[in-house]
Amino acid sequence: MVLEAFAAISLAGNIAQFVEFTSKLVAQSLKLYKSDLGVLAENVELQAIAEDLKRLSGSLTVRFLATSKADEGIVSLARSCKAEADKLLSALERLKIQPGNRRWQSVLQALRHVWEKERVEEFQKNIGRFQAQLVLHLVVLTSDQQSSVAKDVWALSRASTQMNMNTTAQLERLKSAIEELKQITYEKMQSDRVASGASAIPKSSTQISLDISMHLQQLESTECMQEQIQYGTDDVKQISAKLENVVTTGFMIAAEQGVLHSLQFESMRMRQSNIAEAHMKTFDWIFKPSTINNDDASLQNQFFHWLCSRDGVFWVSGKPGSGKSTLMKYLYNHQNTRTFLRTWAGSWTLVCGSYFFWNAGTELQKSQQGLLQSLLYEVLRQCPSLIETVVPSRWYDLHAQKGASRVSYPWTREELLDAFDRLVQQKVTSAKFCFFIDGLDEYDGDHREIIDILNKFTTSANIKICLSSRPWNVFEDAYGQDKTLLLRLQDLTRNDIRLYVRNKLEENERFTLLKTKDSRYQDLVEEIVDKADGVFLWVVLVVRSLKEGITNADTISILTVRLRGLPSDLESYFRHILSRVDKVYWEGTAQAFQMAVAAVGPLPLWSYSVLDEEDPDFAVKARLQPLLQDRVEEMSEELEKRLNARCKGLLEVTISNPYTDIFSRKMVDFLHRTVRDFLRLSDIQNLLAARLENPFDANVALCKAFLVQAKAVPAYERSLLVRILDDFSYYARQIEKLSQQPPTVLLDEFARLVNPNKGPESIPLLPVMIHKGLLLYVKQKLHDNPGLPLTARGTSPLDIALIPSLVNSRHEAYIEPELVKLLLDHGVDPNHDTEGFIEYTTWTRFLRWAWMKNSPSDEERRALFKVAEMLLRSGADPKARVVTGDESLSISDVFTKVFSADEAALLKQLLSSQQTMSHRQQTVSCSHQTVIRNEPKHKGGKNSHHRGLSREWLKLGSLDVAGWIRKRTQKIS
Repeated sequence: MVLEAFAAISLAGNIAQFVEFTSKLVAQSLKLYKSDLGVLAENVELQAIAEDLKRLSGSLTVRFLATSKADEGIVSLARSCKAEADKLLSALERLKIQPGNRRWQSVLQALRHVWEKERVEEFQKNIGRFQAQLVLHLVVLTSDQQSSVAKDVWALSRASTQMNMNTTAQLERLKSAIEELKQITYEKMQSDRVASGASAIPKSSTQISLDISMHLQQLESTECMQEQIQYGTDDVKQISAKLENVVTTGFMIAAEQGVLHSLQFESMRMRQSNIAEAHMKTFDWIFKPSTINNDDASLQNQFFHWLCSRDGVFWVSGKPGSGKSTLMKYLYNHQNTRTFLRTWAGSWTLVCGSYFFWNAGTELQKSQQGLLQSLLYEVLRQCPSLIETVVPSRWYDLHAQKGASRVSYPWTREELLDAFDRLVQQKVTSAKFCFFIDGLDEYDGDHREIIDILNKFTTSANIKICLSSRPWNVFEDAYGQDKTLLLRLQDLTRNDIRLYVRNKLEENERFTLLKTKDSRYQDLVEEIVDKADGVFLWVVLVVRSLKEGITNADTISILTVRLRGLPSDLESYFRHILSRVDKVYWEGTAQAFQMAVAAVGPLPLWSYSVLDEEDPDFAVKARLQPLLQDRVEEMSEELEKRLNARCKGLLEVTISNPYTDIFSRKMVDFLHRTVRDFLRLSDIQNLLAARLENPFDANVALCKAFLVQAKAVPAYERSLLVRILDDFSYYARQIEKLSQQPPTVLLDEFARLVNPNKGPESIPLLPVMIHKGLLLYVKQKLHDNPGLPLTARGTSPLDIALIPSLVNSRHEAYIEPELVKLLLDHGVDPNHDTEGFIEYTTWTRFLRWAWMKNSPSDEERRALFKVAEMLLRSGADPKARVVTGDESLSISDVFTKVFSADEAALLKQLLSSQQTMSHRQQTVSCSHQTVIRNEPKHKGGKNSHHRGLSREWLKLGSLDVAGWIRKRTQKIS
């Protein structure tokens, strides 16, 4: 965001500095005229004055869009001041080119050569009028509750509330600074009016803006009033100081919010919010300091003691389905957790954070990157005062932007780890940190590596971690040795399971009546507890089955027979559920499960509507017909019933944030991670395939679902199209990878949807598809249409293809080497200058991105190797330098860091060969005075063949997809 009011106040501060400077300058000049001495105590250097004036004149340039009348007044005043400054500068410049000594004893002595006395006096009058006008505009800006100042304070407060930032003190300081500015300017205004013979304006007047407007007109037209209003240097200094206080405080808060915003990602809280809440009174034992009586076993509750007084890692181990995630969510949200942790923290500030791994989700839901970003976000959200210390480069970068929105470059693993190192060492805030991390076994990477990182965190006595996982050997070795710092959940939940079974069965009035007639109901409950063996998920499924029997008026005896006929382990139980699906639903069941398995994370319930369509071309034929919320909700009710009939509860519908878009308020997810694991078994995949009467491709179905959804987006949610395009293109790429054929018809239809007008101003969809890595589609289009433009607004397609991580995407960033080769074969220049990034070409930006890549996998590293080799062979500058922060790296440095020893050696050999060739070419070029194509270009030189990549064009990763779609869809709607 751009804080327009604070930008206006900042501009007002620059006006105040200009007025103060020129007032002194002109006062000295007038004194010399009156005394006619021509001499001052100090000599004046004309060059120094000119430079100061140039700086002040430059600061009066307007760089924001005025959004209120008060802003417009300050903008107009700044332009008037700049005009006067430029006139004075022009006079000084004329003096500088005159022969003779350029050192003057006074400004007057210099100005006498170009200005008359009357001109200097006129200049002084203008400066005095500027002072008075500035005061009046500031009164309006700080008084009106509808002014841009009030709106921006509200915007900062709202952003803090949305992120739940602990910024109450900072916001109060900001409001206090604005109130002080308001008070001093109001008092100055009233004294002006009294001096000019006008009546004072009541502070409570609702006509204050109108009264001040009239006062401004009088000020412009009445010379007497101008002479009566006088300001001393101290007055201007006082106003300037108050302005600086407001600006500094406002931009500081904006910078802090910018850092936090850059850490956020869409699915940050999705997994945690989807986990079931703990059943009433279950897990209460976790907060009791005494021993836990678990039927025939008594176990000491070590967790309570760890909360209150111990450090390090506490491990919650549990079988699949034992309720680990539910317990972790319960612990993190329960007020008792923080109550007991405060005993550990003592007088220090307590900061808690959480992260719930989800292997079926997006890249950031199962990676180190997601873990580190989430925890750092929680720390800085609760302790904003740490932002400048923990992430100094980010903070200074955003603070320098003065609230302006900008591209937020991706966080790197190294940057995040450095931030945690600073957090451990910081002395700014006396704080202790406790993190809750669920599902460490769902981390998609080397578990020993993530264990080492977490252990390093807890070397500080101020950081401790509670984590959960399945009892795998790697975690047993790391955390299973100290019995006082672990609990095995399945050994401690017999009483919880018993309570859950009783409560759930007794919710049914028929069962309540049944248990009064047959005392064997208690035996039924105990048999469930025994067979569960601590697996809560199995209990949930069994209770569902028994409640069906109760609905059918089963007796205790029949319910017992039903129980004993159910499989005792989860996998067998899932097979049992599949066997009970009505045959008429088999195909729909198989399709729904295949879509869920193929999806990255939960899908909107609305997506499953494609399974009811009989025409395979329905998505292409569907009309552009925005849907209203009522219609979507009506369809959702029907879809939920159909999904339950086909999937028997293995896929469940969850209610999402009610303030999200109309399609995502009901989402479909697996009942549990074990369901997803089960459905991915090869024999289950074969079983589902056998139940299909017709060929079915889940990725094609998902593309169709998102295409139809794009056509149904209501006008007020057009921004949703960016996310739909992101999902649509991801599944289109999956089709290309698996079938080796592009879904051309679907992609063309999406292009038609977002680009209905094919005039010269239209942006082709092809750069977007390059950006999304759709190699086969791009290749087909270039083959069918050789003259098809690859660029969009001068953007190099290599910039789009090589820097995918600039995208705010829910899906993993990638580089497609074959797509890069295709573009190079079409003559795209790897040395294209990137406008707005002074140190970068396409080639050096790629090297910088590779340098900052987070622990690339072997596959990713091989792709980077291929691309680096291709770019070098295609004329990439072998002598370029790579700027990363304060460092300037050689290409060899990058190769050493990114690639294996063998890969780096091969690339360095090629690099040396290209450097030799480049030197020879330059030698020939100089001797023949010709331009060799492969010679490295100089930035901004005449031989640049491509226009640069603008900063705006990079907002969504080398392509302003959001702005483009908005323009296209406005024409549609």
